Amino acid sequence: MAERLLSYGDVRRETTLSESTIRWLISEGRFPRPRPLLPGRVVWTESEVGGSRTSTSGGPRKRGAAPVTADKLARTLEGRRNGTGWMARCPAHEDRNASLSISEGNDRRILLHCHAGCRTETILAALGLEPRELFPEAERHHTRPSRREVARYSYTDEKDREIYQVVRFDPKDFRQRRPDGTGGWIWNLDGVRRVLYRLPRVLEKAKAGGVVYVVEGEKDVEALERLGLAATCNPGGAGKWRPEYAETFRGSLGAVMLPDNDSPGRAQARDVAQSVHAAGVPVKVLELPGLPEKGDVSDWLAAGGTKEALLALQKAAPLWEPKARHEADHQVVVRVDTVARDKVEWDWPGRMPRAKLIILDGDPDQGKTTVGVRPRGPQNARRVHAAGGPRGRAMQTCSC
Repeated sequence: MAERLLSYGDVRRETTLSESTIRWLISEGRFPRPRPLLPGRVVWTESEVGGSRTSTSGGPRKRGAAPVTADKLARTLEGRRNGTGWMARCPAHEDRNASLSISEGNDRRILLHCHAGCRTETILAALGLEPRELFPEAERHHTRPSRREVARYSYTDEKDREIYQVVRFDPKDFRQRRPDGTGGWIWNLDGVRRVLYRLPRVLEKAKAGGVVYVVEGEKDVEALERLGLAATCNPGGAGKWRPEYAETFRGSLGAVMLPDNDSPGRAQARDVAQSVHAAGVPVKVLELPGLPEKGDVSDWLAAGGTKEALLALQKAAPLWEPKARHEADHQVVVRVDTVARDKVEWDWPGRMPRAKLIILDGDPDQGKTTVGVRPRGPQNARRVHAAGGPRGRAMQTCSC
């Protein structure tokens, strides 16, 4: 009796694999190649597919297989170029919209992201790949140095209830986590309210009319606390200050910002000072003398700095004031909700505003270079009648 022949659709139903996954497995030598039947049509025998089911369940690839690259993965999944990466159909679900983003990071690591929500682990399992294969060849056979947890910093709400933690590792690295409600941890802060470190202590000091020091990291906070001073920092370090944090300082005698001795530290000091000053709280920015490059208050104290010296420097430091307009290179900070809306005139209603900057992005030969700027005479441009577009309006054609 002749064996039943299976088409791509039959194989997908028999194996529950997507077509893109089947193509990938064939390219990796882990699924039999189909036989040509008619022009444009290929088939497998039932025994070929049946014998391959156990080898397509996401196990590791054969030793000696060619290294995976972002380009090879995209070509196998029939992806199309999208900026510096590719978009392809995700092999982890029945994908009709090419929702898998494939790109290469600065360290040549392969980056995968399914916009439909599939986890990277699920995508790798569908492709039969291991996480290490996303890394450059030189790194695949070397284990990273094991890291060691050296500190846990607990962030609490106003009533001293823990919201999340920042965990410090050696070699130097930081990770954030939140309780999962069952005694474990979820290693992200998705949907979690951000608060300042040592929030109850800061609120207590502000209520009592005291001074609060603002530093860049939890280690520095604890160094100042050992001197009997109230200190705080925001999660994430420099560049992560939020305007709402300034409300915490209302009622205090003032805030003193102690920046790290580097560009991010000085930028953080400006952000904090502007925010706290806008909240009506006096603020000083105190750059400690003798700090090494990238040094912080912990380094200053370790080098012999004392509480008395710090208080003396603080007393001598002037109050921070925003720069006058001519001193700030004519940059003016305004609130978005105070900006009056312009009346917009349209060349193409809802799509192409008149006399505004328009950025068009898309695949080649899709008409990006034809843009409507202003009505033009027929001697300067050709007319374009796009479906739903501005019929009868002359559109400027540019080649930029």
